[in-house]
Amino acid sequence: MNMPVYKLGGASAEAARRLLLAQMQVEATQPPIQYPISMADMQTLAQNFYAQVNNLARKELMPLLTTLGLDSSVIAVNCTEGAHPRAYETYPQIYTNGGDTPAFFMYPPVSYKGTHFVPADSKLLTEKESEAANNRLFAGGWCDPISVLPVKPQGVALPDDFDPASSTYDIYGKGHAIPNIFLPAGASRIALDTHTQDKKRFDAHMHELTEALKAAVLKQAEISLGEDDIQGDGMYVNLMYSLTSTPEIEISLRRDGKSQGSLMMAGQPLPMPSSADYETKAANSRGSFIITPASAPTTTEGQYIKALYDTIPPMPSLNDAPALGVPANAAVYAHRYGGADFLYYTASENIPTPQDAKPVSFALYSWVRHDDEDRGRGITPPPMPAALQAEWTKLGLQTHHTPTEKLAFSPA
Repeated sequence: MNMPVYKLGGASAEAARRLLLAQMQVEATQPPIQYPISMADMQTLAQNFYAQVNNLARKELMPLLTTLGLDSSVIAVNCTEGAHPRAYETYPQIYTNGGDTPAFFMYPPVSYKGTHFVPADSKLLTEKESEAANNRLFAGGWCDPISVLPVKPQGVALPDDFDPASSTYDIYGKGHAIPNIFLPAGASRIALDTHTQDKKRFDAHMHELTEALKAAVLKQAEISLGEDDIQGDGMYVNLMYSLTSTPEIEISLRRDGKSQGSLMMAGQPLPMPSSADYETKAANSRGSFIITPASAPTTTEGQYIKALYDTIPPMPSLNDAPALGVPANAAVYAHRYGGADFLYYTASENIPTPQDAKPVSFALYSWVRHDDEDRGRGITPPPMPAALQAEWTKLGLQTHHTPTEKLAFSPA
């Protein structure tokens, strides 16, 4: 289901412009952000900021909220195929790229009854025009437009008159195979815990090796690269690795672009300096190289890198654990949602239950996963349906979800 997109005009555009001005006035009063800052703290700052904007708008600019449908909500529903529908109280979202004469675009959510808010004096865009507006605002995910008084959706109970056969709602994952889900216990729990510890040791070893390689490249770059190469910029190292039968580590040296006063030069590749500590050959990616330790390093750093490289342990795989009984045509992954660990098997057909494990419905797994994703975005999840709560309790797990207060900046 495609969300309608309107280009605001007349009274609606004027209301959005005035709300944006009020938002900018509040922004001007905010203290500078102190870096470094965690994502959680950044989210709290944003919530507090928009709470101030919302309070100002509700006290002094309430007619503008009414004009833009921000004083009344609709109930929108979405569902992952094979799971339980989730309902949210939602409001129109308004975006602009700013500028001297900003254009404003509204994305009003569609209710499960098929209705949505229609802004006055505005144009409903065609599919082609909507695509152009999306590219203008979001640039394929590379751009964050200005959001005018954004209000996060909040989970609510599924309406009693919701009908999967006739109601309007989004369905995700159509045609995808439904995985097999299990709760590990006994022997399967031991297998998962053993894998977790092995993975921690493997990750620690690879972190030590990759940090040593980064340090060696930067050290050599500072010696061998001249001003013509870096033009006053700083440098950083990108590194990624894949492990099959032979470890392959891909590395690149790049400019940070800070001396240019813009990000235009950030990420541009630099020549890879040669060294007695390592050897390189060009990789497929632009500016990237496959790096290996020197065959007979003479420096302490080079010998340290080679010793780490030569002792890379096998990458742990859950698929190798006998207690998990992974079929040849499937793979198993461990995911943690709602404070519980789940074994996720990609096999589309039913498979035997792993040793001592408990089967879990995909509907329950999907529900707690989306609950965690909601909380990560500052959204109160919908209340868990009674049938899923009963299954959760039967599995011996603690109460998963207690609905909380709405966030302070949600309109009443």
